[in-house]
Amino acid sequence: MCGTNDVDNPYFNSDNLIDTYKKVLDNTKNTNVIISYLPFRYDKPHFNHKIQELNHKIRLLTLHYNHTNYLSFYGFDSSCYTIHGLHHNDKGKYLMCKQLVMHFLNRSSPQTIPVRITDRFSSYKCSMEVPNFYSTNFLCKRH
Repeated sequence: MCGTNDVDNPYFNSDNLIDTYKKVLDNTKNTNVIISYLPFRYDKPHFNHKIQELNHKIRLLTLHYNHTNYLSFYGFDSSCYTIHGLHHNDKGKYLMCKQLVMHFLNRSSPQTIPVRITDRFSSYKCSMEVPNFYSTNFLCKRH
């Protein structure tokens, strides 16, 4: 639907994007939907204010739909991006995956659930146990 590449387009209209999201969310009321933020750009940081405003609009939209969750990955610095600064590198993808797993674990029953995240393209591995909704123990290593 949209990525940070689109924000660079002179014809990009955030209202059209929000309307598209509304249509999708209206047509998926029997499905749980997760919407992720649009990541910042380190190749053209002058777009980040526009991206932040758009993320805020998307977040506000998701509050009107009970079947929708919004995942924010704010706080990722340039070390989570490839050299050109536009796409996430292995570290950024790993951290996003970890947060996504935590989202699902926090919605499950409060029991210890062993999880192992492994990416065949990454040297990062993570094991975690979640004994309850409020406590998380991560053991993450770079191999």
